[in-house]
Amino acid sequence: MTDEQNVFGLTKDEERELLVQCQNEIITSETFMQSKWKLWRRRLRLLNNQKKRESDISEPLAHVHFNTIHAALYDDEISTTFLPRAQGDEVVTESLNPLYEYDSEVMDKRVMDYQWIWNTLFFGRSLVLMFEFDRKNMVPKPEVVNMLTWYRDPNALSVNGDSSGRGAMRFGGYPITMTKKEMEEAGVYKNIDEIHTGISENQILQDAKDRIRESQGFDTSFSDDIIGENKLDVVMTWLTTFKGKKVVVGLSNGNTLLVRYNVLSDQEEWGIIDQTMYPNSLSWDGVSVLDLIEDKQRAKAKLINAALFTVEANSNHMYAYDVNKVQNESDLDFEQNKHVPINGDPTGAIQPIGRSQVSSELQYMLDYIDGSAQKATAATEIQQGAVSGSKRTATEIATVSESADTRFSLISKVIGWSEKEFARYWYKMYKMHFTEGIDEKIMRVVGQNGVFFRTLSREEIVSKVDPDVSVKSRIVGEARRIREIQEFNSQFNLLAQSPNVNVEELVRRRAKLSGYTEMDMQNIFKPDPERIMAISENEKLDKNKFVPINASDDDLKHLQEHAKATDNSKNRTHQQAHWDQYIAKNKNPNIQGEVAALEQAQGQFDAPIDAGEQDLNPVKTIQTA
Repeated sequence: MTDEQNVFGLTKDEERELLVQCQNEIITSETFMQSKWKLWRRRLRLLNNQKKRESDISEPLAHVHFNTIHAALYDDEISTTFLPRAQGDEVVTESLNPLYEYDSEVMDKRVMDYQWIWNTLFFGRSLVLMFEFDRKNMVPKPEVVNMLTWYRDPNALSVNGDSSGRGAMRFGGYPITMTKKEMEEAGVYKNIDEIHTGISENQILQDAKDRIRESQGFDTSFSDDIIGENKLDVVMTWLTTFKGKKVVVGLSNGNTLLVRYNVLSDQEEWGIIDQTMYPNSLSWDGVSVLDLIEDKQRAKAKLINAALFTVEANSNHMYAYDVNKVQNESDLDFEQNKHVPINGDPTGAIQPIGRSQVSSELQYMLDYIDGSAQKATAATEIQQGAVSGSKRTATEIATVSESADTRFSLISKVIGWSEKEFARYWYKMYKMHFTEGIDEKIMRVVGQNGVFFRTLSREEIVSKVDPDVSVKSRIVGEARRIREIQEFNSQFNLLAQSPNVNVEELVRRRAKLSGYTEMDMQNIFKPDPERIMAISENEKLDKNKFVPINASDDDLKHLQEHAKATDNSKNRTHQQAHWDQYIAKNKNPNIQGEVAALEQAQGQFDAPIDAGEQDLNPVKTIQTA
């Protein structure tokens, strides 16, 4: 840092330029988002059944449909699998899959998923930040964004745009509250002593907090600004591009004080994963559950409360009386065993005033609104766990359920896009932050002999070529799995009787279709000595060293394991020798016994001489015997 640079390594002119740029972007975004923030704040009260007068009945239509979809999506167990893209990376992906499962527990991903899906259903699109890597637990630190205070680029269609980057956001951010001690502990904030404003500085943040409290029945008139060590200060966390680099900026004191400036580790894309329910290629927002339900809840609540008023009015009757016959009005007050004096004939002395009745049209409208809401969200009465008011046949119920499942499966597939991106970026975080020769990851593994711990280095986590990510939804895949296993079981006995079928692989395939995990199968199937030998040989083949084959090898099992080793000349030669030996065995079943006798006569195969990685004395095989 020179005399002309500040604590962030920027000159005064650069700092001034950065502040002006960020302030301009913040104003642009805030102006654009005002109407959307206002809409969301109003809907929050609607969803929580607080948008009503005390004398009215609240209608939970939005809450029921929202939570039905939320429960279905959260209950959907999405399985994520890493697949190798280059030969030799099979060992790395075998480490990545249990590591991702373990890290999901450490990151509390199920809690994050609940919040992430909730945001998606309410706002139409929600975000998870992936900027920080926890050096203590050696795991990424995802953070769900509060969309009530998210400032976004008006021209953005998504966070990182399409495959070509078109429609990506240029800038965006959100205000956060921190104590000065929290800023010091974070280690990325400077100029902390110069901060002198409180939480009320950012009106958008204050409005969001007020509406959240109001939706829970709290008073919003008090201020959060307190004095002392626990005073909360507002920092605008802003993402933008400055001097050609993607940076994260912290601003305070009305966005006039720079308190953070970091160039992001990932310059290829924003470390933000977005999730959407019904995406729209023309806009950022898409469609949310409240977009489909809000008008229906309001209409239904009006009808119900209008009917309530009529019923209440009818339970408190109004009467007309003849003042000439009933001369004292207090005589009409009700009392038991009371005698009322009437001047003349009591007939017609008092008559009830005609009253309106609840129309039969009310039930028609309520049924229509319910049906319309169910069509809009696919959250049918059956999905909601309620018994249908009309009688339905088993076929009708099955048809309705299947149609609803199809609609839910569409949402699950779209949600799966974000899960795939999350897993991809989780791997990328290790690639960016896990240092070779320094960092180690300790992973808990549930194995055949109980729980044990495995230490992973960078080379066991980061592959030569980034792996593919496969995501499967339980909602989408369960019906397909049942159909596949039915078809497979119908052919199983026939296939098992064929002499050319690998029965072990057939049984493993059946177990996989039945829902057994790889860990389950490792516990069920006993270790195969042939595979253990082949895996051991792979350690030498990975280093391009010559490994002899043995006549007693189960060639097919060795070939399956050697396919996972690094593709090099020695591995290809070794695999070709297995293929030649396998063909020779099948052509002459007796040849294996002849070679075994030759082995016994020689004592052992000739050992290869490692002279500059050149095999001068090739081992005798079935073909050379």
